[in-house]
Parts: sequence; C-alpha cells; structure tokens
Amino acid sequence: MKVGVYTGTFNPIHIGHLIVIIFAIENHNLDLLYVVPNKYPVHKKRKHVIEPETRLKMIELSIQNLIYKNRIKVSDFEIKNPLDSYTFYTIEHFRNIHPSDQIFYIVGLDSLLFYYWHNFELIYKLIDKFVVINTLGIESNLLDFLRNKLKELYSLNKEYNSELLNMIEYNYEGIEEKFLLLNMPIIKISSSLIWERLESGKAIDYMVNEKVKLILYKMVALKQEETL
Repeated sequence: MKVGVYTGTFNPIHIGHLIVIIFAIENHNLDLLYVVPNKYPVHKKRKHVIEPETRLKMIELSIQNLIYKNRIKVSDFEIKNPLDSYTFYTIEHFRNIHPSDQIFYIVGLDSLLFYYWHNFELIYKLIDKFVVINTLGIESNLLDFLRNKLKELYSLNKEYNSELLNMIEYNYEGIEEKFLLLNMPIIKISSSLIWERLESGKAIDYMVNEKVKLILYKMVALKQEETL
C-alpha cells in the first residue's frame, strides 16, 4: 500500500493545500493520505496561529466534499504528542503503523531548503519517497537544483539542511530515486495572505472552504470586539 503523510501548520488550510492533496493522491496513486496539523510550528513565529483543535476541525471540514475523501485521514498525532512537532517523531509514528507499506512524505520545497531538520538522516531511512511540491516551476533536475540552492544557502547559514546537501554531494545510495517532484498549478495563496486580507477587511472567497471562511470571520470579529 502507498501511504502519504502531509504535515504542516495549516493556519488555516486553504485551496493551495487542497490542490496538493488532490495532485499527490492522483500523481502517485496513494491509497491513503494522512493530513497532520502540528501543535505549534517549531520553525515559525506564532502570530495568528489558530488553536490546534480548531485547525484540525478546519481540515476535516475542508476535505468533506473532496472526491478522494475516503482516501484521506486527518491525524491528531502531532497535536497530542507532548514533544515538539519535529518531522522525525511523526514519520517514526506512521512507519510503526505501516511497517510494510511505502511511505510518501509530501514536503514543500521551502522546508527542504530553509529549515534545520532534526534527525534528517533517520527520517531519510524511514521514508520511501519524498514528494517535493514544485512551487517554483522547476524544470531541471531536482537534485541539481537542490544542490545549487543548498550550497548557496549553506554559505550564509550552516543550519540549513546540511545533511541533505552532504547526501547529494556524496551521491548517497539511492538518493536519485528518493525524491519526486509534485508538479501542480502554481497557486500564490498562502495562510499569511489570508490573514492579511482578513485584517484589512478584504474577501477570502474561494481561498478557503466556505465553512472555514465563516469560522475565520467569527474569529476576526471576536478579536475586533476585544480591542474595543
């Protein structure tokens, strides 16, 4: 069985996330995809971070009408985990649940490039395929792109993903088959854009699920009342 794992803050989940879910299931013929919101992001500032249980509910509402809803499960593992939301703990958890299945980890290109990964080499061994969301319209070889970009970033900050850079540089066994591009329409909608529009009183129609939109409007209205 092919099992996908898609983690993130989903603050809130929006159309870009949903398109990733649909394309990942279709392009890689996933039998099951776990969507896993984190408790609080380890690498990001916490401004506007919605409470974990509310983000979980928003994801559940957003997938209700998707054609592949029966292949999608929303997991509260990271929310309930007392430890920080490091990818290693999550991948280890799902590997234990699916010891004989193929694990496809869906990851944003920015995460591969800009974060320091806790136990990256162990994560690498637990995952069968990294499905890299192609947000930059990469047409060349993915590993060449990652090598060049990581070298550039590593010269500025040695905390970026140096373990991946070393693996690519030393032609780590099987690395070429390990990373797959997820080519999809480039949707320039982000959670931060949604919050900017909410704060300025602009519409977020079609950017999020209709039920999620109503929850967000209520949250903003309550905050405004509190400041009066």
